[in-house]
Amino acid sequence: MPNAIDRRNSTAALIACFLVTLATHAMTSSRVASASLPSQAGAGSLDACSLLTAAEVQTATKKPVLVPAKSQVANLASCGFGDPKDATSKVVDLNVLVATNAADARKALSIAKSNAADVLPVAGLGDEAYWDKFLRTLRVAKGRYQLDLVLDSAAGGLEAAKTLAAKALPRLPA
Repeated sequence: MPNAIDRRNSTAALIACFLVTLATHAMTSSRVASASLPSQAGAGSLDACSLLTAAEVQTATKKPVLVPAKSQVANLASCGFGDPKDATSKVVDLNVLVATNAADARKALSIAKSNAADVLPVAGLGDEAYWDKFLRTLRVAKGRYQLDLVLDSAAGGLEAAKTLAAKALPRLPA
């Protein structure tokens, strides 16, 4: 049961980070004259499930996964790789925030990082990356994208997340 609680806390924290990011962007944008407002980025045609395969997730985590399930809300595209032994659990959640520009993606990463309890900087991935030890989440900013990989407690740790990020990042649209 602690695993389910941690997962709910992780999901709630992730959603909170994205809502803070969206609110910050909205407040900043509202100060600009309406004629010069940029259009919202939106996830558009980004399919987060096209960034990783079930086989890649299974290899990196050493756990079987269900067929990935995708979802999209505003500028957040997600792909969940479910646990066949527990219908309420995900082995890996991949979330991609599509920002208007690279500065907004880095700002979203910065906000999430400032709210993280235990951060470990990660070099060599994207423009900036860190591992949130408490939420078991690798967050990476690359261009106008912020990619989050949330791993189940039994799905490996930072090394598995880095392996998956290294596969997903080059597949992001330009």
